[in-house]
Amino acid sequence: MNITSPFLLICLLFSTGVYAAEEKMNCKLTVNGGLGMSGECYYDKVTGKFTDKKLQTSCRSGAEKCPSSELEVVQGGTFGSIKQEMGGWMLCWNEGGFTRESECFEGVQQKKSCWLTNPEEKSVVLCITKN
Repeated sequence: MNITSPFLLICLLFSTGVYAAEEKMNCKLTVNGGLGMSGECYYDKVTGKFTDKKLQTSCRSGAEKCPSSELEVVQGGTFGSIKQEMGGWMLCWNEGGFTRESECFEGVQQKKSCWLTNPEEKSVVLCITKN
């Protein structure tokens, strides 16, 4: 009898937390005093990715499908990621209107449910809290 059934593998994945953990949350992102995102967002604890799911794109040519290099932003939206690295965290975001992460901040520190830079440097604060 084979003990490694698909059901057992699925149970193990969920019990160990090795699956997408995207949750609906509240996010507030400020960069140099400007508001990058505020309100409902989605955050994945496993990957560190966050998004307001507002970014909309289309192909410049009008085609249904195209490579990402041919996409243009139709409506702005914010997404990014927060990843742990040696000496702190790295926070990257799309500046509210690019199709990829375009600005990153190193040495970000975590304080409870917020990540922030040293006040003497470029000011970045990301807070992610439950709804």
